[in-house]
Amino acid sequence: MNWRTILLSYGCIAFILSVFWWIFAKSNLKSNATIKLKDFIKLFKIKQVWVLTLFLIASMGTYDTLATWMPKVLEMKGFNKAFSSFLPLGFFIAGPIAGLILDKIKNRKVFIASLGLISFFSIITLIYAPIPILSLCLFLAGFTSISMLTISLTMPAEDKQLSPYAGSVTGVASSLGNIGPFIMPVIFGFLIDVTGGFQASIIAVAFLAGITFTLGSKAFS
Repeated sequence: MNWRTILLSYGCIAFILSVFWWIFAKSNLKSNATIKLKDFIKLFKIKQVWVLTLFLIASMGTYDTLATWMPKVLEMKGFNKAFSSFLPLGFFIAGPIAGLILDKIKNRKVFIASLGLISFFSIITLIYAPIPILSLCLFLAGFTSISMLTISLTMPAEDKQLSPYAGSVTGVASSLGNIGPFIMPVIFGFLIDVTGGFQASIIAVAFLAGITFTLGSKAFS
């Protein structure tokens, strides 16, 4: 397939999903919550809002950076670039599994911290891992980053302090979260140019994702 056909396919899928959404995604429930400008400004003083924003910056930035650069990294390692497809495989599986776990557990702090640790070790292992382990690590990197994205987007509706303003919180966090995909791939490439290798770039992404998710988990119960 050429790139025009791929983009046309993506556009058609998005159009079909939009049609299905407008036809079937109806609700009889009406929200009674209202938010005034002063309430919106107060959101920026709530710690959880900034933690969710950091989650989105790290999760979106981590996935986009690895998706952009892993074919090049695999080429530098002398591996087949096709192995990078294990990253989006983790992406596709993460959403439903993370959502199911969120519905089943009460202590989200442990779950988020676990995702942070798994994310750190799976990404940093990419530096020296052979093919079988590297494939697993790519899968886990995609799974953990998108699981954190799922958590970050659903948490405002479930947190007692944030739920009355879930739409505003999600909007603010997701908008600022685009800082990650904007900056992190650039830093990754810059470190490759400066060091002549990919090791420093991988370490930077691993520490950013691992530390953000693990320490940020303390903000939630």
